[in-house]
Amino acid sequence: MSGVVSLFAIFIGIYLSVFFPNMPYVSNVLPNLIDLLKTLGENGMIGLITLVILIGQYFLAYNLFNFFKKSRDNLQSA
Repeated sequence: MSGVVSLFAIFIGIYLSVFFPNMPYVSNVLPNLIDLLKTLGENGMIGLITLVILIGQYFLAYNLFNFFKKSRDNLQSA
């Protein structure tokens, strides 16, 4: 759940920095995100592994949620 909250906070930060560019603590979200992606791209294989881990955690969490939800539903219907 914290991954969803962090993604939501990033999106809100990007929107706030676009519509209100002079807000403190919010105006650096998009440049920092672009720098992070640029740094991952410059590091080659290590950057690719890191990117796969960052994205894979959401995929894993989604599939685990569905697995446990099906297990719970099967237990409740039995």
